[in-house]
Amino acid sequence: MKLTPEVKRILIGLIIQIATGTIAYFITYNMIVAVGIFAVALVITISIPTFLRHVRIIRRGGIIDVFENQTACKDLIAERIENSHRVGILAVQAFHIIRPVEAPFFEPMTKRGGRKGAPIRLCLLNPEAHECIRIRAKEIGEKEEDFIRFIEDSIVAANDLKNNYAVDIQVKLYSELPVWQLFIFDDCLFASFYSSGIERHRQKHYQIAEGSPLYHSFVRYFNYLWDTSVKP
Repeated sequence: MKLTPEVKRILIGLIIQIATGTIAYFITYNMIVAVGIFAVALVITISIPTFLRHVRIIRRGGIIDVFENQTACKDLIAERIENSHRVGILAVQAFHIIRPVEAPFFEPMTKRGGRKGAPIRLCLLNPEAHECIRIRAKEIGEKEEDFIRFIEDSIVAANDLKNNYAVDIQVKLYSELPVWQLFIFDDCLFASFYSSGIERHRQKHYQIAEGSPLYHSFVRYFNYLWDTSVKP
């Protein structure tokens, strides 16, 4: 099993704490003092790295990490789709996200089956927003009719999750030129952008911490689009 850097830090910290407590005991022959030193070392080991991590995140404007593409952060997104209370997804089309069986996030979606009170909010580009469709299809060299079909297939896939897997998912359609794709969760969000000449999932993905100004700005943007969007 491959250990994450966080787990490695914890294990190293525990080894250091045990060694510190043992040395303290042999120096003082006082178990209470040794346990006290162990407890202090434990607090320091846990709190200082956490504090420094928060300082780094704040200095970076809330950005936790930057990934080269969607594949590089796929597992982090999938875990949160399954377990997060809040799930908001903003995309042009989501067939590549929730396509039955083949899409990377289809299985995590199905694991939410039967869960109530925490709907997935999926906000897609309106296939009737013809000018926005024309511009984005041209940017990536795709036919407009194919572009529209992928959006319509995304709606069908969302309905399949709702009807056949009991997933609480809501779909709405926005009519503005796509700028960002967002995966919004309780503790963070993942943002990538649409630009000319390259598909969105090949762009860099930014993981942004909840509580940061960037997080709140993106959530506000998502809520604005959601509130002004229409049902399919």
